Amino acid sequence: MHSGAKFLFSGSGRLSATERLRREVSVRTLSGAAARFPSKKDKTMKIEIKDDFIKLGQAMKLAGLVDEGVEAKYVIQNGEVSVNGDTETRRGRKLVPGDRFCWKDNEVEIMGSSNN
Repeated sequence: MHSGAKFLFSGSGRLSATERLRREVSVRTLSGAAARFPSKKDKTMKIEIKDDFIKLGQAMKLAGLVDEGVEAKYVIQNGEVSVNGDTETRRGRKLVPGDRFCWKDNEVEIMGSSNN
């Protein structure tokens, strides 16, 4: 069963048209996860998962770093992604709460659901 997740934003001030649109975007994932975009101080995006794990390729799509799974497959297989500081080439790598992955200038942290 799919569950919806909304992107959550922190910070204050005026929002651009793009940011207003992003607030309205919903994503559907098998894990029922939600992505929180980073504040200006903290550059790390946080993904909250309800299950025990999320696969790396799914996490990249949820974070909005890639548009399609095939794109995630290629950047991961090319060794462009690191998990907890080590290069990762498996898109099926299971990420658990506390794990961090990086691609280009983007860092994403996996967090457990507060409702577990």
